[in-house]
Amino acid sequence: MAHAAAAASGARRAHARSAGSIARNVKNKALTELKIEKLQKELQAKEQERSRFAKENPIQFLAGLGLHGSSAAEARQLCLQVLGHEEEYGCTYYQIACTLRAGQGSSEDRLWNCKRRLCELREDLLEVIVESMGGDYDTHFSATPFALRGGLPGTTARLAKWFETLATCINQDILQQHVCAIVLNFLQAPVLGDDTPVAFTPPSRSQQRLKPDSAPTDLHTSITPR
Repeated sequence: MAHAAAAASGARRAHARSAGSIARNVKNKALTELKIEKLQKELQAKEQERSRFAKENPIQFLAGLGLHGSSAAEARQLCLQVLGHEEEYGCTYYQIACTLRAGQGSSEDRLWNCKRRLCELREDLLEVIVESMGGDYDTHFSATPFALRGGLPGTTARLAKWFETLATCINQDILQQHVCAIVLNFLQAPVLGDDTPVAFTPPSRSQQRLKPDSAPTDLHTSITPR
């Protein structure tokens, strides 16, 4: 009798602990979802504010990034590198590492990553640049043409060369300032104060292992050039 009662009591305590654990997990999950939702709203608000700033005040926008300084020595130099691509739920996102190298009087480089689909790169970036440059586009980009439609093999290599030329055009003041602002906004450049630390998302392990001839191994997580 005593043994059965002790066993029943132990079972009730175990059930209570299990129920308490489940309740805590549910609560923690709800709190996590609320935090994620809050962060997403904050990020969306920052994105909207940056886009508005770049559109309405392109010169100030670029100045906030350290571009087009009062002298060539003071101006930061933009470096754009295409690392590869990442498959997410059936869509291909190309990973772009962006660097604003410090000029004279600048304390440190500014680094960040962004990812964009090929259709976004074509419609929201290429077409804007072609329209703004007119006949000068072929003069500067004929040796580094944009990627072909369809994400064919060699797309990453073509994008890499194209973005190198784009960075050169920005650094040499070939593009109009409002177009430079459109480009940097599209690339999600962090517009920060001089004393604000710059957040940088380093390449993932799969990016660090990137090889020119590698191929995707997982639909949702692989990063590889093509």
